Amino acid sequence: MEVDKNIFWIAGIVTLFLFGLIYFTSEVLNTSREAKLNTLRDEVINEIENMKAFTAISDLIGESQNCELLETQLNYFDKSIWDLGKKLDSYESVSKNIFDDPFYKTQKKRFNVNQIFYLSVHEKMKRSCNTSLPVTIIYFYGNSKECSDCDAQSFVLTDINKDIDEEISIFSLDVDLDVMAIAVLKEYHNVTNLPCTVIEGKTYCGIKDRKEILNLICTKTNLSVC
Repeated sequence: MEVDKNIFWIAGIVTLFLFGLIYFTSEVLNTSREAKLNTLRDEVINEIENMKAFTAISDLIGESQNCELLETQLNYFDKSIWDLGKKLDSYESVSKNIFDDPFYKTQKKRFNVNQIFYLSVHEKMKRSCNTSLPVTIIYFYGNSKECSDCDAQSFVLTDINKDIDEEISIFSLDVDLDVMAIAVLKEYHNVTNLPCTVIEGKTYCGIKDRKEILNLICTKTNLSVC
């Protein structure tokens, strides 16, 4: 039986068309991805600069800072760090080889440093002002390849935070970053292994499940989940 040669021509044309379509789509997606990355970079840099400016103003005012200003600063950092965290998450979702990306590493360092700024204002307000503030939780974690339980502990804390977001403030610090302030806090809180969670100044190293974390929180204060 003789095979119609036109079939091969049609099959070849269809194949070439499909390859061309795939290539074109890939190029469009790459261009779109690069544009989104550039936009996100600009947004992250802008957020960092805004936080630096606010901190500079606070330092300029110095000791004359009152509780009202501390509260303003705290609210500013709360929103700014949240927004910056979302931008970094978005950047991570569209970036290839994210952990080798110098821009991502630099901004993650800045994100952690600004969390420490936020933490310092939070604790200063607790000491200096007659006001009720959320429970302070500092979470120390490291590279998931070297800390197999860190991702699981992060999930537990994130899950708890969804339920009582208004009652706790979680500061997640990456000990693998070359940030002196994190190293100082790690030593101060006697963090001997990872993951490690500090609740209202008390250190608990090793992975803890949801029930354990809630029990530890409830020994410090009476929250809605206690």
